Amino acid sequence: MNAKLGIITIGQSPRVDLTGDMLNILRKDIEVIERGVLDSFTLKEVNEYFRPIEGEARLVSRMRDGNQVILDEGKIIKELQTVIYELEKEVDMILLLCTGKFPKLYSKKTLIMPKPIVKSVIDVLRDGKKIGVVIPDISQKEDIELWWKSVEIDVEIFAYSPYTSNCPIDNIVFKDDSIEHIVLDCMGYTQEIKSKIIEKTGKKVILPRTLLARIINEILYI
Repeated sequence: MNAKLGIITIGQSPRVDLTGDMLNILRKDIEVIERGVLDSFTLKEVNEYFRPIEGEARLVSRMRDGNQVILDEGKIIKELQTVIYELEKEVDMILLLCTGKFPKLYSKKTLIMPKPIVKSVIDVLRDGKKIGVVIPDISQKEDIELWWKSVEIDVEIFAYSPYTSNCPIDNIVFKDDSIEHIVLDCMGYTQEIKSKIIEKTGKKVILPRTLLARIINEILYI
């Protein structure tokens, strides 16, 4: 009997732009079941209800048709717990497809939250040095910068959306030459984007989606 992995996106499922990179790594006996916080909402409803107001923490995700959406973190969290409760009835483990910071979420099944895992890996690798962080939208910069500072990691941030083509990868430049590691701080970044950033910067790049897939292979079994 196959193990079942539940994957929750804060946007809409299925995330065909994302799961390909993960399925290339996940064991073949792992069945993936996807759910999205915004699955039951239209784009118009999302823009009306989930649009963040000035000063509120923001998350960036994708609708089923590929449209990028900027979301109020607090409103997404309220919906997210309900999706977890529904999905845990069907799966052995749940992965949240978002590197955002979240309060304590509850599940009867193992719930994998990317942010603390990525942070732990970086803490080991960086050797006290500043890291580069790539984020989807410049409006997130202050909030994300504060989070990394709160865990005592010095960062330089660059905004590059994995969902739009407004900023070419060639524009990604980090001013601090001492930076050795770059974190792509969103589950929307692809293996292709990672490879291009490595080629452009010459830095070591951490891609959360493939990092998490490898960890899941180690711990998910029945």
